[in-house]
Amino acid sequence: MKITYMIKMMMPKPLTFENILLKFIYRIEYVLSYLTTPMNQKIIIGILSVPILIKMPLAISMRDL
Repeated sequence: MKITYMIKMMMPKPLTFENILLKFIYRIEYVLSYLTTPMNQKIIIGILSVPILIKMPLAISMRDL
Protein backbone atom coordinates (compact mmCIF):
# COMPACT_ATOMS: atom_id res chain seq x y z
CA MET A 1 0.00 0.00 0.00
CA LYS A 2 2.75 2.47 0.93
CA ILE A 3 4.76 1.68 -2.19
CA THR A 4 1.87 2.39 -4.58
CA TYR A 5 1.14 5.65 -2.75
CA MET A 6 4.79 6.69 -3.04
CA ILE A 7 4.85 5.83 -6.75
CA LYS A 8 1.73 7.94 -7.35
CA MET A 9 3.27 10.86 -5.48
CA MET A 10 6.48 10.61 -7.52
CA MET A 11 4.72 10.58 -10.90
CA PRO A 12 4.98 13.98 -12.59
CA LYS A 13 1.77 15.95 -12.94
CA PRO A 14 0.85 17.55 -16.27
CA LEU A 15 2.07 21.10 -16.76
CA THR A 16 -1.18 22.99 -16.67
CA PHE A 17 -1.55 26.62 -15.72
CA GLU A 18 -3.24 25.62 -12.45
CA ASN A 19 -0.45 23.22 -11.43
CA ILE A 20 2.26 25.74 -12.23
CA LEU A 21 0.44 28.47 -10.30
CA LEU A 22 -0.14 26.19 -7.31
CA LYS A 23 3.55 25.21 -7.20
CA PHE A 24 4.53 28.87 -7.45
CA ILE A 25 2.19 29.91 -4.64
CA TYR A 26 3.24 26.97 -2.45
CA ARG A 27 6.93 27.81 -2.80
CA ILE A 28 6.33 31.49 -2.09
CA GLU A 29 4.28 30.63 1.01
CA TYR A 30 7.03 28.29 2.18
CA VAL A 31 9.71 30.95 1.87
CA LEU A 32 7.54 33.69 3.34
CA SER A 33 6.57 31.55 6.34
CA TYR A 34 10.06 32.16 7.66
CA LEU A 35 10.02 35.88 6.96
CA THR A 36 6.65 37.47 7.71
CA THR A 37 3.33 37.16 9.51
CA PRO A 38 0.39 35.32 7.85
CA MET A 39 -1.43 38.56 6.97
CA ASN A 40 1.62 40.01 5.24
CA GLN A 41 2.10 36.71 3.37
CA LYS A 42 -1.38 36.99 1.83
CA ILE A 43 -0.75 40.57 0.75
CA ILE A 44 2.63 39.72 -0.82
CA ILE A 45 1.24 36.64 -2.61
CA GLY A 46 -1.64 38.73 -3.96
CA ILE A 47 0.78 41.32 -5.30
CA LEU A 48 3.06 38.69 -6.88
CA SER A 49 0.15 36.79 -8.47
CA VAL A 50 -1.22 39.78 -10.39
CA PRO A 51 1.41 39.77 -13.20
CA ILE A 52 0.97 36.02 -13.69
CA LEU A 53 -2.82 36.23 -13.84
CA ILE A 54 -2.62 39.11 -16.33
CA LYS A 55 0.07 37.73 -18.65
CA MET A 56 -1.01 34.07 -18.78
CA PRO A 57 -4.40 34.61 -20.51
CA LEU A 58 -2.67 36.98 -22.92
CA ALA A 59 -0.06 34.33 -23.76
CA ILE A 60 -2.78 31.70 -24.25
CA SER A 61 -4.77 33.98 -26.58
CA MET A 62 -1.66 34.91 -28.58
CA ARG A 63 -0.79 31.22 -29.06
CA ASP A 64 -3.87 30.70 -31.27
CA LEU A 65 -2.91 33.50 -33.68
